[in-house]
Order: sequence, then structure tokens, then C-alpha cells
Amino acid sequence: MFPEEVLKEPAVRDAFRKALDMMNRSTDIDSIEPPPPPSFSLPEPKETSKITEILATTNPLKSFSELLETRCIERGITFVPIPGKSREGRPLYKIGELQCYVIRNVIMYSDDGGRSFGPIGMDRLLNMVED
Repeated sequence: MFPEEVLKEPAVRDAFRKALDMMNRSTDIDSIEPPPPPSFSLPEPKETSKITEILATTNPLKSFSELLETRCIERGITFVPIPGKSREGRPLYKIGELQCYVIRNVIMYSDDGGRSFGPIGMDRLLNMVED
């Protein structure tokens, strides 16, 4: 396969010998048994019921408008969707006497009957409505 001149080189012979040793060692590995797979213990029934309870009580991720609605309910502030009205494709809500809509995670509000809207933080909006 290889020319005689190449095979006579000591570096080439050493490399072939090392490669042959590696191949022989890899075939010897098959005779060694692999380690057993790790054992997993199943949780006790009490732990499973606790996990189920925790998962049942945690709320799935809420949208920002759902979060705003929850905060309004907590503070006793009216949060009502205005039927048939939208702004930038988003539904308009009446929060107290203000109108607002949520785009991404930004609340846009209007205190002039919906003619112009501007961004506002949730806490500031809720404080404005409470006053």
C-alpha cells in the first residue's frame, strides 16, 4: 500500500506501531463490561402529592395586560375592556376614568378621552387612578 521508502522512515514506523497499539487496545475494551446504569429512586407518594400541589397552585405566565388587570383588582380599581374600541390593533381598557392599552410590556394611557396616548409605568398609572 505504501512505498518502501516511506515505510523505512523511523518516524513513520513509530506512528504505524502506535496506531496499531491503539487499535488493539480498543478491541480489548469490548471484553470489559460497561458499568451498570445509575439507579434512580422514585419519590415517595407524599413528595409526589406535594409537587402536584405546588404545580397546581402556581400560576402560568401571565401577559402584561393580565398582570395589570390583577393589580387593578387588588387595589379595587375598575378595569374594563371597552367593547369595539382598539388602538394599534390592541384592545382599549377603561381604568378608573382613564383609557389605556398595552403594547408589548408598555402601558399607553390617555387622560383626554382617547385623543392622545403616552407611555406610563404601572405603579404611576395605578396611583393616578387611586387619587
